[in-house]
Amino acid sequence: PAQAPPGSVVSQAGEQAAKLVEPLKPVKKLFGGEGPFFGMARNWEGNATVGFAYSGGNSRTSTMTTGFRGVKSGHTDKLTVYGRSLWNSNRATDTAVTTQNAVWGGLRYDRNVNDRMFGFGSYDFERDRPRNLYFRSVLGGGIGHHTVKTERTELEVIVGGAWNRTWQAGPNTDTPEALFGNTFRHKFNGRLRVQQSFTVFQNITDKDEFRFLFDTTLSLDVTKRIGIHFTFGDRYNNDPQGNARRNDFIFTTGFRWAFGKKN
Repeated sequence: PAQAPPGSVVSQAGEQAAKLVEPLKPVKKLFGGEGPFFGMARNWEGNATVGFAYSGGNSRTSTMTTGFRGVKSGHTDKLTVYGRSLWNSNRATDTAVTTQNAVWGGLRYDRNVNDRMFGFGSYDFERDRPRNLYFRSVLGGGIGHHTVKTERTELEVIVGGAWNRTWQAGPNTDTPEALFGNTFRHKFNGRLRVQQSFTVFQNITDKDEFRFLFDTTLSLDVTKRIGIHFTFGDRYNNDPQGNARRNDFIFTTGFRWAFGKKN
C-alpha cells in the first residue's frame, strides 16, 4: 500500500499511536533477576555501626559494639537482615575477665496481602556465654499491620507464634511461644531519625515465663553516608539460667555508615 507523505494527517496519527505504545516497566522483584545469586546481592540498603570505649587506671575496661541492618525491598515483599554484638573485658588485676560476649541477630521476610495487612516469617538467634546461654534459635511467623505508613513515619504491629530451641548450661529446652510487638521509624528531617523495635515472647506452656527484646536507635547524619548513633537496648528474661540476672540494659554510641540509597 502507498505510504502517506510526511506531515499528512495519517502519518501524524500513526506517530501519536506509536508514542502511546510503550514497553511495560518491569516489576521490581525481591527474588529472581540479573546478577549474582539471582539478583539477591543487588539493591540492598541499610547501615552498619561500630562503637568502642576504653578506660584505664585502677581497672582497665574495654567495650566494643557492632551492628548491621540491611533491607531489600520488592514490589510486594521485603527481606530484612540484622545483627548486633557486644563485647566487654575488665582487667582489674593481671587477669582479664570477659563480662559480656553476646551476639544476636536474625532475618525477617514480609509479604503484603493488601495495602495494610502482611504475613511474615522470621528467624532469630542469640548467644551470651557469660549468661550461660550457649545458643538460642527461634523460628517464627504470623501476620502484621501497617498501622501508619507515610513518607516520614512508619508503624507496624505484629502477632504470631514461634518455636524456641535453647542450648544452655542447664537442661536444653524446646518451647512454643506466642509473640507480639511493633516496629517504628520516624524521620525528623533529612539528617535526624529514630528507629525502635519491641518484641515479646510468651511461653505458651508456662504463663509465668516470658522475655522481651527492646531496641531504640537515634541517628544523626554528618554526611550522606557517615553519621553517629545512640542506641538503647534491653534484653529481659524473667526466668534466666543459673545466677544470671534477668535484665541486660545496653547503651552504646559510635559511628554509623549507610549504604544503598540514603535512609
